[in-house]
Amino acid sequence: MMGSRRSTRIALLIDAENTPSSCLPRVLAELTSTGLVTVRLAYGGWQGTHLRGWRAETDRHGVDRIGQDSLVRGKNASDIALVIDAMTLLHAGSIDVLAIVSSDSDFAPLAVRARQAGIAVLGFGEGKAPPAYVAACTSFTRIDLPAEVRPHRARRRFGGEELRRDEQLVGALTAAAVAARKKSGWTPMSDLVPRLADGVPVRKSDYGYRTWTGLIEATELFDVRRDGLRVRVRQRQSAS
Repeated sequence: MMGSRRSTRIALLIDAENTPSSCLPRVLAELTSTGLVTVRLAYGGWQGTHLRGWRAETDRHGVDRIGQDSLVRGKNASDIALVIDAMTLLHAGSIDVLAIVSSDSDFAPLAVRARQAGIAVLGFGEGKAPPAYVAACTSFTRIDLPAEVRPHRARRRFGGEELRRDEQLVGALTAAAVAARKKSGWTPMSDLVPRLADGVPVRKSDYGYRTWTGLIEATELFDVRRDGLRVRVRQRQSAS
């Protein structure tokens, strides 16, 4: 769940064994435009020379390196450490967004669990990332494509409970409905949609819906009335 940009707390967890170090500046630039990156951790076997590039980038951008000793060194050990730290952060309730930099399918269950806890999961990885992992993330950005290419949004339809937990979405829908509301208390969709398209940072396709009516109805926060081709909505009295 994302609040305002200033209050959004982001944990950045990097699978350094499975990602190029050149992606870090771009990832941080995107995350800092969204909120405050309060946790910056990179995981790998730092004793060797294969992560030399990551050493330089982590020093440059204030990322803490989490390493394994010689008894548990290896890719699986790093993955396990990342998952343990992520779950600790989730249970502590100290973050709003979990950013995972990896192309590894092993992190798909972690992404699913974080979303179930109401945490947005921003995935960053390469085209080799398995579809199951991409779909498990709230959004997935290809780090092997030019920066101007938009993030790939997970192609799934969000359910009512997930939609209601999205403060940005609920706030945008409510504000638009109130602004275009008629004396009867109902808001014509023909008046509401233009307001949603005017500077509101949400898109219906991000949540798996082809129409705003379908998305609004799925939130279960609004009554929907259809009269032929005319559609009107009204915020339910029980909705805050």
